[in-house]
Amino acid sequence: DWFMIEDSYGRHIGGDIYDAEDFRLDNVYILSLPEGNRNDSIEIPPEIGLLKNLKIFQLYHHEDLSELPDTIANLQNLETLEIYNCSMSAAGLAPVASLSNLKKLLLCSAFDDSFTFADFPAGIWQLPNLETLIMEDNAVEGGDEVGNNGRISLDFELAGYFNLNNLKTLSLKHNGLSRIPSSVYKCRSLIGLDLRNNAIEHIDDDIAQLQSLRSLNLDANALYTINDKIGKLGNLQILTCSDNRIEYLPRSLANLQNLLTLDLQQNGNLFGKRNTPEFETYLR
Repeated sequence: DWFMIEDSYGRHIGGDIYDAEDFRLDNVYILSLPEGNRNDSIEIPPEIGLLKNLKIFQLYHHEDLSELPDTIANLQNLETLEIYNCSMSAAGLAPVASLSNLKKLLLCSAFDDSFTFADFPAGIWQLPNLETLIMEDNAVEGGDEVGNNGRISLDFELAGYFNLNNLKTLSLKHNGLSRIPSSVYKCRSLIGLDLRNNAIEHIDDDIAQLQSLRSLNLDANALYTINDKIGKLGNLQILTCSDNRIEYLPRSLANLQNLLTLDLQQNGNLFGKRNTPEFETYLR
């Protein structure tokens, strides 16, 4: 299995992952395990825990990878973990909950077909320094509760242990969500929220709690209207709701004095004759 590392001096070294003893492990800053041969499988050796100064760890296109070694928990300087197109089990992510200095976590097409949020390591929802959480394209095929594109809805409620007080960017696009999880509204420091390509039909009044929000993307959902509580988001600069079923705009949108971008394309009859007065009222 091939790997690429970058040390603290910006030097790049590539080679076989099991030859890591040939390098100064205390200087490794970035470890990237890119796509290997299609017939190859990868198992991350426990020696990865020796990379004490590792800050960025990237795992891309390893469809047979189902778990991280427990020694991942030793990487207390790790700030970025990116897992893309793997087959992680929920239990296989358990060591991530110990990464107290993690700032960015990316989990895209990361899970196997048995994944459920109910089994997700609770500690991940309590990482004290996490600022960016990107969980995209993680809906699994089949099931009784089907969202857009025939995918099962991965609605989840985490109210009891969800505590990401420093989270600033959250992306949950293309997960088959039929509603915005109530736990999202607990992220009071959120600046950017991306919920594109789900099956969301309405926005709860609790959206008003996200007073720091500057960008809200709701493109390609199933919304019929925009909750008037969005008018209370005084710092909002970008609101995109294209490709929905919106027929009504609340007058409260006029309260968004800092709004710079409002995208309402592809919304059926929104700009029809019977809706024109409401829209013109907003523009005034």
